[in-house]
Amino acid sequence: MAAEYELTSHDGIPVFSLPDSPLVSGALVFAVGRRDETPRSAGLAHLVEHLVMDRARARGQSVNAFTSDDSIAFVARGDADLVVRFLRDAARAISTLSSITPDEIVAQQKVIAVELGEGHSHPGLGALSERFGAKGLGLLDLGAPAHTAHGVEEVVDFVRRWLHRENAAVVVTGLEAGTIDVSLPAPSLHGSLDRDPCTDTGLSGYTASVGPGVTLSLLMQGGPSEALTLAIAGIQNTLMNELRHERHLVYAVDVFVGDWSTTALFAAFHLEVPAEKAAEVAAAACEILRRITSSGVDPEARREAEEDWRAAFRDPEARAEGLLSHAVAVLRGTSRPGRTPIDPSTVSEAALATVLSASMPTLLVSVEVTALEGDDAKLGAELQLAPAPLEPPFYATLTQAQRIRELSRPGVAVFSPRLFRGLRGHRLVIDDERVTYFAPETGAYEIIWREVVLARRDDAEDSWTLVSSRGGIIGIDGADWRGSGSLRKVLDERIPVESRFVAAM
Repeated sequence: MAAEYELTSHDGIPVFSLPDSPLVSGALVFAVGRRDETPRSAGLAHLVEHLVMDRARARGQSVNAFTSDDSIAFVARGDADLVVRFLRDAARAISTLSSITPDEIVAQQKVIAVELGEGHSHPGLGALSERFGAKGLGLLDLGAPAHTAHGVEEVVDFVRRWLHRENAAVVVTGLEAGTIDVSLPAPSLHGSLDRDPCTDTGLSGYTASVGPGVTLSLLMQGGPSEALTLAIAGIQNTLMNELRHERHLVYAVDVFVGDWSTTALFAAFHLEVPAEKAAEVAAAACEILRRITSSGVDPEARREAEEDWRAAFRDPEARAEGLLSHAVAVLRGTSRPGRTPIDPSTVSEAALATVLSASMPTLLVSVEVTALEGDDAKLGAELQLAPAPLEPPFYATLTQAQRIRELSRPGVAVFSPRLFRGLRGHRLVIDDERVTYFAPETGAYEIIWREVVLARRDDAEDSWTLVSSRGGIIGIDGADWRGSGSLRKVLDERIPVESRFVAAM
């Protein structure tokens, strides 16, 4: 089979085209997304996307832009002249962002705050941050808490670092590549781009999650890309067929797939289920995965996956989206140019079995914490998995006598809750190394000071929200604790200055 697309170049920018497609569309895409940011810079890619669209004066239903985990894309569909003009205007707008003003930034930050909704400046937790911490794909759960704190300097630096011809591609369908008129700046910063390095924490087993429902995540590996894709689709279809259509245990099975390397994909299957059913569903899902690994993907689930692939291959919109994803993968180094589409029906059962066997050791099952009922041993037996090996909080490793001695040391501050705050039995301990929150219902949580990557200060609420590099979050509301003046002072002394920002909007 011939190559799926034509690959040319314009002004140093690769152009991926499907000129014979009945769909007329175009996209200017950059290989930087939310997974490439840091906890402090999270939201910059989204902000820059808005600023470009505002300066390009892009209006109407035919043009759009989006920021995903691995890219920023400016897209248009419809009339050929409109598509060509929009791509040119977007590129020109990017070239003018060195003159961006604070007023323009604040205006778009307000729009983004409305778009993200209530709690837009609060950090989040979920299965991805539990697996990766506050970096890489874990940033998709963290959100963009500091997005209102970005200013002109951060925007200009981001544009210079990422939005240039060596990190860009043009993707067009229904157009000849020669009609494109796009120019972008050369890179002003030399050296490799600081993309997500795609390093896994090595966690496997099961873990309590603050996120709802059940999430099963794996590194899919051990075979060619078509075998990885078929395995992911086969797992999703089997989970959906059995857990929803046959057993009526879940509402939906959603899958997130992220590029990992030229030989691996990351996949997370989220099962929407009420908290009281989460443990039961997690056990059923693990049993299904083990059966698939030992006996193969159910023929009906495989047939559905193959039919979906053939339908997408014939659909012009799906092919345009697939070409855009491929262009991003080429820029990021997780795919090679000149890809030839391979029908998944050609994947042998042996190749599929190899992928499943190689991937299962990386399985991490995140179960909604309210479903655990404190009986970890029972859940582990039902899942046939060990708890994910997480380092316990320091004070939780001590005997009662040792803890009393530690809490009595000079420099250790212990705070008790105020009356009528609903925090009876809670304690907040701050020492030179860490902050630890004790809750009688759920145990101890700690954040090491040197691991604080984000510290959100809300002056109106007299509160701090701390985020660690491991993805942990501790919220401290001054009104909850006795001695709030002393608490405020010790936090101001201990929280790393470079991690701080003030909540706004």
